[in-house]
Amino acid sequence: FMRGDGDGTMGMALPLILIILLRDYLAQPLCQTWGYPERVMNLMEQELTVVMRSFERMDRLVTIPLPMAYLQHCKVLFLLFILTYPLVIPTDEGFWANVISPCILFYALLGFEILADQMENPLGDDD
Repeated sequence: FMRGDGDGTMGMALPLILIILLRDYLAQPLCQTWGYPERVMNLMEQELTVVMRSFERMDRLVTIPLPMAYLQHCKVLFLLFILTYPLVIPTDEGFWANVISPCILFYALLGFEILADQMENPLGDDD
């Protein structure tokens, strides 16, 4: 969970800091007469562990990029499909089937391609 800040210093990830602060905040009422018993802290610790593991999985998904060969393969197949699809439509089907329908299909698939590129890094870059 250690992250480089770009200037050579190391820092902790914000979710890890928030979990530590939450754990400290939840432990404060243990010493008070009005607080909850210590056995309740075990339940809270289990939930905090689940949150930490979920953060680890999400962080792993975001930091491991897709292989470049896979991305290039998808783009080449997309281009190949868009270039060959209009060639298999019979010309007697009319203007709608030969011009409008392939254009709509192209823009729809291009939208999915752009969405997939953006979803590749859902949290954005730290730049």
